[in-house]
Amino acid sequence: METSRISDQLSRSVHGPAWHGPSMEEVLKDVTAGNATVRVCGATHSIAELLLHAAAWARASRLAMDGVAIPEDLPDDWTTLDSLDEAEWTHLRKDALAELDQITAKTAEFPEARLTERVPGRNFDFYFNLHGVAQHTIYHAGQIAILKRQINASA
Repeated sequence: METSRISDQLSRSVHGPAWHGPSMEEVLKDVTAGNATVRVCGATHSIAELLLHAAAWARASRLAMDGVAIPEDLPDDWTTLDSLDEAEWTHLRKDALAELDQITAKTAEFPEARLTERVPGRNFDFYFNLHGVAQHTIYHAGQIAILKRQINASA
C-alpha cells in the first residue's frame, strides 16, 4: 500500500536508517542546549529553529489530513529562540520529534484513495505533500548536520 511506503519514508527521515545519512533524530542526538541556539553566520537559523520549523510543517500537513487548511503564512513557522536551558531543549526536541512521529502514524492509516485529493489551502495533493514532509525533514536534518560541524569546529 502506497501510504505504508510513504509512512516508512517519513519514519526513516526522522529515525533512520536512511540512505542519505543521519536522520533528524540521529543528527540531534548529541546537540546540547547551548549549541541548539547558536547562529553560525549571524542571520542563519539555529538548530532549534530548524527543528521547530520542520515540526510546524509536519503538524500543518497532519492537520490538513483532517480537513484543516494550511494557511498561507503558517503562524508557528520560524520561531526565534535566543537561548534554551537543557530541560527546555530536551522538551522541545522531544515534542518536535513526536510531531514528526504523529504525521508518520497518521500517514500509515491514511486511505490510499485520498492521496490524490487536494490539500486544503494548497494547490497540490496529499501524495505530493506527504513526500514533501519527508524531503523537508531530510533537508533540514542536513542543514543541522552542517551547523553542528561548524559549531564543533569553532569550539
